[in-house]
Amino acid sequence: MSHSVQEHIALNESVALATSIRQLGRAAYTLVHTPSHDALHQDVATITSETPYALESPLATTVEQVEAVLSPLDHYDDTLNGPQLVQKAGLLMQFSDYDRTLAQTVHMPYGQVAKLGAAFRTKSPATLADQLDTALAQSDHDIEQALWKLVIGSRHHARWLDGSILADLPSMSQQDKIKRMVQWQNSITAIKPFNTESPQDPTGDAYYCWTHAYAKVVYGNSRLLGSLSRPLINTLFHNGTNLMHAVIHRFNKQSIPSDHTLAAQYGNAIGEVCLRHTRNTS
Repeated sequence: MSHSVQEHIALNESVALATSIRQLGRAAYTLVHTPSHDALHQDVATITSETPYALESPLATTVEQVEAVLSPLDHYDDTLNGPQLVQKAGLLMQFSDYDRTLAQTVHMPYGQVAKLGAAFRTKSPATLADQLDTALAQSDHDIEQALWKLVIGSRHHARWLDGSILADLPSMSQQDKIKRMVQWQNSITAIKPFNTESPQDPTGDAYYCWTHAYAKVVYGNSRLLGSLSRPLINTLFHNGTNLMHAVIHRFNKQSIPSDHTLAAQYGNAIGEVCLRHTRNTS
């Protein structure tokens, strides 16, 4: 490879990294200064407020169930470069519809998400292990791809704010969007019991869970993160939900008073299991 070509590649990567860092900064800003948006999830919360959802198994049992659905065939390819790692951090931190530049290079066909939700309905209620098993089967048993589908699929149907990631998302009425959100929620287990101080929010808890699991795998595996930066980044993501509740929600109150702390614990534990089943654990 010629010297000029190497310089051109390095320049492109530097520009991409700078762009990703700006996107990450905007994502962090919107955590405190949230743009106005449709609050369809509040309508869903009202519709389902008296629905007692089936409860997810205790954490230790769920970990055993996740271990059972993973196999030596499940794999992870460490292909994300530096700009992509930063961009994914921004996407994990905040909804893509708040800053559509976040989703410019990350697209998922809506059909994949719809297929995932349809499979959950056949297993209703789908446990966390069921959800992972289904996503793996629909992702050629690629752990990173399966977890990413679970992050975006559950997050979009929890808040309907990731349409900019979903390619070919059909135009829908507000009523149709709410119907699909309720369908997804009715198809999965809840992590919190009914009639507690923090209301059941099955899909919201699910996306927090899968966000933590995804971050655990991607940032725990990355060869680009050194021995000093990997523990720091992993610690930030591991405690991300606690930081949100302790810091961000002091300035920006939740639209639904749902505590996702337990969901984060499930996600961190599931992520650790997935990490042990991936190739790049050095």
